[in-house]
Amino acid sequence: MAKTYFLTLFLILAASSAYASPVLHIDKPQFDFGTISQDDKAEHVFEIENRGDGELIIEKLTPS
Repeated sequence: MAKTYFLTLFLILAASSAYASPVLHIDKPQFDFGTISQDDKAEHVFEIENRGDGELIIEKLTPS
């Protein structure tokens, strides 16, 4: 009886973790620097949050 219980519990946990997925959230995804000179340095920090239950991996970033 105990084996059946633990096997069922294991299968339920394994199935639920298979559907774990990350959810990327950026509160303010755009930022306007306004007018800047060519030699000026422009910098802004975007706060990224994972609101999902899976691991979020950012492999590449591309500026627009």
